[in-house]
Amino acid sequence: EVLSDAEKRQKYDKFGLDGLEEGGGGGGRSADDIFSMFFGGGAGGGGGRKAPRKGESINHPIKVSLEDLYNGKTVKLAINRQVIIGEATLCSSCDGQGIVVELRQIALGMVQQVQKRCPRCTDGYLCKTRKERKVLEVHVEKGMKNGQKVSFRGMADEKPNMEPGDINFIVQEKKRCPRCTDGYLCKTRKERKVLEVHVEKGMKNGQKVSFRGMADEKPNMEPGDINFIVQEKEHDGFKRKGADLLITKTLSLNEALCGFEFEITHLDKRKIVIKSTPGEIIKPETLGGQPYVKIVSNEGMPSKGNPFVKGDLYVLFRVEFPVDGELDTETVATIKKALPNPSMDLEYDEEEVEICHLDGADVKNFGKGGTSETSGAYDSDEEDPNQNVECRQS
Repeated sequence: EVLSDAEKRQKYDKFGLDGLEEGGGGGGRSADDIFSMFFGGGAGGGGGRKAPRKGESINHPIKVSLEDLYNGKTVKLAINRQVIIGEATLCSSCDGQGIVVELRQIALGMVQQVQKRCPRCTDGYLCKTRKERKVLEVHVEKGMKNGQKVSFRGMADEKPNMEPGDINFIVQEKKRCPRCTDGYLCKTRKERKVLEVHVEKGMKNGQKVSFRGMADEKPNMEPGDINFIVQEKEHDGFKRKGADLLITKTLSLNEALCGFEFEITHLDKRKIVIKSTPGEIIKPETLGGQPYVKIVSNEGMPSKGNPFVKGDLYVLFRVEFPVDGELDTETVATIKKALPNPSMDLEYDEEEVEICHLDGADVKNFGKGGTSETSGAYDSDEEDPNQNVECRQS
């Protein structure tokens, strides 16, 4: 009934079922219409008419000098764009889709479906167009940077059933003049100057010593600075981190247990003797498996700006044990008697137990023992019962 009545069909197309029920007034907005006002579409997907699509924007580079970027400039540029003449109609070749589907046979019994733009229309509409010439005033604002753009909304080519795109002029800084220096002609000369670079106590790698206004002179501008960047060289004996220093010391087992003292030459040429306290034991590593470290307080690097405040000197210890066979039986007995918790002798019958000795090993090989699995057959001296036997007749 609705489709057969032209007036009802028009109301249905415009207002939906609510328009038919309310007599076609369409005076009040439905919830979908209110929703579409704020979010651009109905809650149920139907709603009012969709906003026209926006066409592709066009970008034009505009080259300006550094002076123009500093002071600002207005440029007049001519553009050529496409405008629509008259009304646009739907294309019958593609049914208003803008694309046509072609079937191509790529092999016997195999067909490929290919989509391409319709050659007769513009996005599904047939229309006449003409070229229009328009002069735009491009205003380059003060302080604009290279790559920024000046936009003209809706000034790109017109296409049916869509909003025209924008024309964007992209700022490109012009190449500098090879004859002058920032617009000024002047004579220059090379000057040799000796600078005293003072590296303060406690300066770190990457910090800089600056000389203000000592860079090259250029007309109509203040000279730049010369910066000397501190690059710290590696030291053979000391390692640095922040205001702390670290050295590595290897002790014998005797020194680790009975006490030690050794001398180092500090970075300021002072001789420092580091000595253990009575009863102090140096371990090969901590309980957590970390290197065993102790510190000498206030013997690290001075702090920049306050050289009287210093870091600490860290001493990383390594304990060197005797090698196999170095200790004779008498020495072992003496050490065993002197040290606590000696090994207890076990009572066992050598004929009933297996006695094993230790070999050298590398923990990196843990998990690589045994034979590797292979997919091949095992070698065997037994004859294969299924082996083919060659028979000969005499």
